[in-house]
Amino acid sequence: MPISRDDAEEFTQSLGQITAGAWRQIALAKRLGVPDALGLTVVDWVEQKLGGYIKLSILERQQAAIELKKEGHSGRQSAAILGVDESTIRADLANAGNPASGGVTINEIKDVIDADAENPALHNKGAITRTAHEEIAKFAFNQQAKDVPEGDPIRLGDFYELSTELKDNSVDLVFTDPPYDDDSLPLYEQMGEVAARILKPGGSLITYCGHMQLLDAGVSLRNHLRFWQPLCCLHPDGPLARLTEFGVIAQFKPMLWFVKGTRSDKHTFVNNVVAGPQEKDHHEWQQSESDAAYYIEKLSPEGGFVVDFFAGGGTTIVAAHRLRRFAIGYEKSAKHHAAACKRIAA
Repeated sequence: MPISRDDAEEFTQSLGQITAGAWRQIALAKRLGVPDALGLTVVDWVEQKLGGYIKLSILERQQAAIELKKEGHSGRQSAAILGVDESTIRADLANAGNPASGGVTINEIKDVIDADAENPALHNKGAITRTAHEEIAKFAFNQQAKDVPEGDPIRLGDFYELSTELKDNSVDLVFTDPPYDDDSLPLYEQMGEVAARILKPGGSLITYCGHMQLLDAGVSLRNHLRFWQPLCCLHPDGPLARLTEFGVIAQFKPMLWFVKGTRSDKHTFVNNVVAGPQEKDHHEWQQSESDAAYYIEKLSPEGGFVVDFFAGGGTTIVAAHRLRRFAIGYEKSAKHHAAACKRIAA
């Protein structure tokens, strides 16, 4: 049964959540008939819907050309999937395996073919039985682990310096809680800069924010990401904060939600108010694990990648792991880093 236009549209939106233009996903889309269902060629679909192709190195392109040929694609089809001329594909196939040309050998290629190439779901247009979003999430599960740097889940040090380890377009969700004082406002500019690089197209950044820092923080983040929604965190069972300078009793904590480009999965509705118990067992500024878990579950796929720039007591990392996501956090305080690592290991 041919894929429907609605499924094709949803597949296209979901694809941005993995990485725009990745050739394996483009090949998958071709197998499923996504461009055809939208009345587009593969090339037009990539250019118009995904924002263009990702540039591959010569070795990466040669590897891709070999894999596509093994899967039965013609030179013309492979060229469309990779965004190059058919003559380039012919040259890549001719040079692959020739060390003098800088090409990769067949023995070097054979161990690189991913398990997804043997997945029947990738070759059967009737495989989409629930939603295209779920299918591409399954496809990406094994790929995602390759984007997560090895090491302890929480790194000791400044996120702005250490986050260079994170690949571009590799993170589904940044969920974080920076300090609330005015002196910490420059952190939001750094957060926006890093998030704009590491988030997948369609990925989200959600941050807690102090009441009086809300406007300045939002402006800094908007320099890099698209403002999506204000969010509200209620703690009805806990003590209320008294903002004595303003004569205000604060009954909620503000949160800001930004996205990279546009949200890729608008079919999943998200509450803009969450309410959980106050938790201060692992950090004096700890937030509720239920808050993190709610947005992690809604805004990242199972097997996805979540990052916390200010890990504190490790709440985001614990919630992500329980929901079967990969996660990395950064924490400058050695004391809090040690406590969070102990919590995660428990």
